[in-house]
Formats: sequence, structure tokens, C-alpha cells
Amino acid sequence: PLQKPPSPRQPKAPTFRHQPPRCASGGSTSSSPPTTALYIGDLPWWTTDAEVEAALAPHGALDGLYFYADKCSGRSRGSCRADFLHPAAAASAAAALHGRVFDGHHCVAS
Repeated sequence: PLQKPPSPRQPKAPTFRHQPPRCASGGSTSSSPPTTALYIGDLPWWTTDAEVEAALAPHGALDGLYFYADKCSGRSRGSCRADFLHPAAAASAAAALHGRVFDGHHCVAS
């Protein structure tokens, strides 16, 4: 008797596990712990660390200031991270610097 040829195996669709949301409060960040880090972006590439430090000094003591550089040219990418010693200082600086003009550029601070 004739046998039925085996049917080709259909590939299984990949299964994805959904990651739980990072913030369980429905997107609100009000319950997240305060941070001492501050991102500052949209700066002109020629902005110096002394200029940024002078703008941040009235808000509290810095633990560090790190500029992000282009890998090829080594030139600043116009953004940096400021680490403060206290979360209140970082929050104060973010409020004061967001939208501040540095050499014609409105910076972003968060």
C-alpha cells in the first residue's frame, strides 16, 4: 500500500515574553527614588566644563562632570552628565538649567 509522505514541519512562531513595565505606578515617576545624576544636552560642542560647572555651582556640590565625546573626532557631542552629592541639588539644577541658553542653544536638563 501507498504511504502518505510525511508532512513538512511548520516552523513555530517565536514566543516573546513581555517585560513588565519599569514603573509599576502606571508611568508616573513620582514614586521613583530621587537621583543625584543630571543629564544636560543640546549644548554647543565647544562648551567647556568650566562653563557648565559655573552654571551648576549655585545648586550644590558636584561629585563629577562627564562630557560625552564623539568616538571618531573626540569632539564633545554637546551633552554631559553631572553627578551631585545630594538629590535636591540635582533637582534644583535641572529646574534652573532646562531651557537655559548656552551660546544660542537652548539646553535640555533632566
